[in-house]
Amino acid sequence: MKKHITPEIYAEVYGRLLKAIDDKFFYNGKVEYDTDDFYSTLDVTVIIDRDLYTNQIIDITPVWWEYHLNTRDEEVLTDFKWSEMITHGSCYRKAG
Repeated sequence: MKKHITPEIYAEVYGRLLKAIDDKFFYNGKVEYDTDDFYSTLDVTVIIDRDLYTNQIIDITPVWWEYHLNTRDEEVLTDFKWSEMITHGSCYRKAG
C-alpha cells in the first residue's frame, strides 16, 4: 500500500530543501525529515535559477531526485511527485 504524501509533508520537505540550497546555484545532497511516524529523505541534484538582481529563486530544476520514506518497520512506497512538492511548497512559502 502506498503512503499518500500530504501537502504539509510536501511543504516541509520543500522548506528543508530551500534551507539546504541556501544561496547556491547548484545543489547535490540529501534533505531529511524525521517525525514520530516516519523518516524520509529526498536525495537530489538540482540547478537553481535565480533573479539577477534580488538573488531570489525563480525555478529549481531537478537533474535527479529520489524520495524514500521509512516507517519503524520498513521502507514504504509513496505517491511523491516533484511537481506536487514544488506546487505545495511554493504555496506554503507564499502564505507563511
